[in-house]
Amino acid sequence: MKNLESFNSGFINKLSLQQLVFVLTLFCFSFQFSTARSQVTYKGIVISENEKKPLALVTVKLQQQQRDTVSNEKGIFEIHTNEQPDTLTFSYIGYNIQKIPTANFKNGQTVLLKEDNYTLNEVQISVKKQYEVLGKFSYDQVNYSVKKEIQELFVSSPLPIAKMFETTATDFKLEYITLGRFAQKHSPPSKPLFSPNGRTTLFPINDELYFNRNKHLDTSKINIYVTGIDSISHGPDTLLYYKKIEVMLDSYQTLNQIDLRKLNIRPPGSSFFVIIEWLYELQNQTYKIGHKMVTYNSQNVFIPQYTIGYEPFIALYPQSADKTSNRFIRQDGKWYALDKPAGDASREIALSINISYYK
Repeated sequence: MKNLESFNSGFINKLSLQQLVFVLTLFCFSFQFSTARSQVTYKGIVISENEKKPLALVTVKLQQQQRDTVSNEKGIFEIHTNEQPDTLTFSYIGYNIQKIPTANFKNGQTVLLKEDNYTLNEVQISVKKQYEVLGKFSYDQVNYSVKKEIQELFVSSPLPIAKMFETTATDFKLEYITLGRFAQKHSPPSKPLFSPNGRTTLFPINDELYFNRNKHLDTSKINIYVTGIDSISHGPDTLLYYKKIEVMLDSYQTLNQIDLRKLNIRPPGSSFFVIIEWLYELQNQTYKIGHKMVTYNSQNVFIPQYTIGYEPFIALYPQSADKTSNRFIRQDGKWYALDKPAGDASREIALSINISYYK
């Protein structure tokens, strides 16, 4: 009895397993058949109706299924999707949109696109890189006079000074800053001059005699800033735009070109300021040791003198008053505009900017 029950149970289990395998096989075959039937490919070529030329990069889209592709350089397109009612849309700049129901589309069909009535004539655009120098000067224009420089203390004082630049270019980039300086070093004259003590060779600078005028180090360090323009004060606006550049200068180099190309500085608008900041550091310090001639009891006498200054001592060059730039100095936390001198003669700060732009 037990053997019979065991036989029946095994036979039923075996039969059930065979039936299960058959059902699964039938299901997979049916699914594959159904899937194969549900896939469809739409393929064709797009050409212009007037010129009869293939159109590349035409957007071909199925509206309902949100599938799209683009035609190749021969105008051929191919899009795979599920088989269901939909609409093929063909769009291309300068041409009318073409819509074809999928039920009416035949594989290999040629689709004609017609130019719209508002298409502009083809324009050949060539863009070239342009260069411009703002505040251009040459160092042979620079002149030097101690008395005049004393009257224009903003050039040699350690107060930050800002010079405004303007251009008609848009979306420009700063390439170089060129700074002209009076180098703080003077060589003794070829012929010895008289000396108050008979032991030191002196050379004259205005009414002063120095036997040592030098710097502590062979380099100078300054900060340069590029800023926007304040709409109220018309001075520098560090909140609108701000870029700081640390610069090392050769102490005895009169014309310095500072490369900005890698910094990708693009000031907003067509006007901006460049600020030069002196730093109270030992390497910037210049010193003069000597004697100064003064009048005492109707006689000219020399008194010992030791003075300290700071680099850079910015050069000036002649410029008509109407072309002189707007300049500001910063003192006690505020920017103050420097008055432009009256009359025809004026002098400009030897500071220029090279910019580039595309046009």
